[in-house]
Amino acid sequence: MGKTGRAQASRASFAQAVAADKGCAKGWYRLGNASHAAGELVLALQHYERAAARSPDTPVFHFNCAVARRQLNRCEDARRRYQRVIALDPAHAAAHYNLGNLWRAAYRSAEAVPCYERALALRPLHEESYLNLAAALGECGRLAEVAALHASAGQSRPACAPAG
Repeated sequence: MGKTGRAQASRASFAQAVAADKGCAKGWYRLGNASHAAGELVLALQHYERAAARSPDTPVFHFNCAVARRQLNRCEDARRRYQRVIALDPAHAAAHYNLGNLWRAAYRSAEAVPCYERALALRPLHEESYLNLAAALGECGRLAEVAALHASAGQSRPACAPAG
């Protein structure tokens, strides 16, 4: 069975599970993942929303809602969902990082900076958080902080060390 066949079988299996128990949040979540993998973002979002409605305190359900909303260019809705994830799980580094990206995409780098700082505090070796923090600081005109960030890169992040 090829990749497409497995994906369809997986979706069919999750659809059966949800049909048997419409209140099963994990079933809706998995059906959302299968739909997302098949490129059906609107359908995936609907499934994620159902999962989140059935288990409103589960961060991953809201996180996937946010990701799907961002991919559908529903950025304000995605921002609210990432904020909900962070309220539920303040240590969710990916939610902080993605929220920072949404703020930067909206030309609101000042709001992005604390998001990237928190993401880095949670995952100090996350290269993209480091690079986006430096860019956001630069966009805010905080060049001394960019220089300090780059100067400290080689000490705490060997992969980020300047060449030479």
